[in-house]
Amino acid sequence: STFIASIAGVFFYSVLPSPLHTSPDWLLGLLFGLGGLIGMYIGGRVQIRIPQRPIKLALGILLLGLSFKYIFNSL
Repeated sequence: STFIASIAGVFFYSVLPSPLHTSPDWLLGLLFGLGGLIGMYIGGRVQIRIPQRPIKLALGILLLGLSFKYIFNSL
């Protein structure tokens, strides 16, 4: 679903008129997409071998750290 939403977003971003006359950065988008595909593949292969608790803990710590970074940068 994320892939389809991304394709639709790039399509409408490219087709609809914009007052800024900008276009998508295709190389960056391709690299992000490739990273996402590789991450999905590796995540699917590895998640079977890692228990649920360490994954939740790591994601929680990551989200807290990112939240604090955004909060302190906005001050």
